[in-house]
Amino acid sequence: MAADPTRCTLCRGLLEPGFVADPGHFDARQLPQWEAGEPQKSFRVGLKHSSRQYRMRAFRCTRCGYDMEFARPE
Repeated sequence: MAADPTRCTLCRGLLEPGFVADPGHFDARQLPQWEAGEPQKSFRVGLKHSSRQYRMRAFRCTRCGYDMEFARPE
């Protein structure tokens, strides 16, 4: 797996790691996931799940505030 980014692509400021919390069911916080393909509705669970899912990694620039998210295999 490639190393995490350290510099902002806009201003070259330092990036700090963080995360974006998804409120989830009954406000139980979860990390969002990236899924391959187009979203398809499911009667039981809202959306059908893809077979390819990756956890999202988030980074925020300490200089300009720009945020970036990446989805890589763990």
